[in-house]
Amino acid sequence: TMAWVRLDLDLASGQALIEEVQNDWLRGASSARAAVVRAINSGRPNDGVWGIGPARGVKPYCEYVLKRHAHDWAEVALSAAIGFLIDEIGISQIWYHDSDTRARVKRIKWSKPPRSIYTSLPRSFCFERTSQAPGFLVSSAPKNLGRRMRRGEETFWRMDATRKLN
Repeated sequence: TMAWVRLDLDLASGQALIEEVQNDWLRGASSARAAVVRAINSGRPNDGVWGIGPARGVKPYCEYVLKRHAHDWAEVALSAAIGFLIDEIGISQIWYHDSDTRARVKRIKWSKPPRSIYTSLPRSFCFERTSQAPGFLVSSAPKNLGRRMRRGEETFWRMDATRKLN
């Protein structure tokens, strides 16, 4: 999988929440590169790396992939998701988690994704920061978290797809 975006949809209200943006392919290339470096530094450049091939042959591929795609994969994936939501499904309001809110909603304490995925990425797509939460998420959230959302204590990003840009 090149990249993927997890979505929660509420077709009745015309809303969607972008849960997460991931790229397993680049994560795999990064892990493979680390394995390549270990093999080469250990004096074993012919050792196989993840069943792909010898370390000396895998290294150029990993370097090429990471150099070429590491900087723009998130923008490409999010752009495709937004286009799909608006053009194919007819969603008019798109929500995006804030980094800390997502961690609380998903009960994540360790191994959090890069903050930029939940800060600079939505900002670069003109999402607006808000203390308002998507209604369908508030109603399904655990009691304490739902209460925090209703009181405006959690932060989200929101894009109104019907609003015209000047």
